[in-house]
Amino acid sequence: MKTIISTLELIFGFVFFLNDVFAQISSGGEPYSFSHSVTKSVDIKRMQQIDVNSLLEEDKITPKDLPYRFGYGFDVTYNLENSGSWLQLEDGNRLWRLHIISEGAYSINLIYDKFWLPDIAQFFYLQCR
Repeated sequence: MKTIISTLELIFGFVFFLNDVFAQISSGGEPYSFSHSVTKSVDIKRMQQIDVNSLLEEDKITPKDLPYRFGYGFDVTYNLENSGSWLQLEDGNRLWRLHIISEGAYSINLIYDKFWLPDIAQFFYLQCR
């Protein structure tokens, strides 16, 4: 019994260690809109609804030597010029917001082709439910 508990402790410790090694780096802070009143008008992009049950059925017949499906990708070209909502702040800074909705999705993951922020910029991703 002691061996099983030690093994479980080792596994949990390893999992938590990996989480620390591969975790995103957070610079702290909070989004401007958390502490300031901003307009509620935000550009919304709705992804087309996908048939999750159909994808799960496809996964059942996928050869076992192939990697598991992580998700269903949508190729989009959203950027600061063609989507989102800009807000001019009183201090002269600008705030850009974009709301992405995917009905029925288990999660939304963003993969950036090009991503650059000036040193004074901040980026926050907020999960909304």
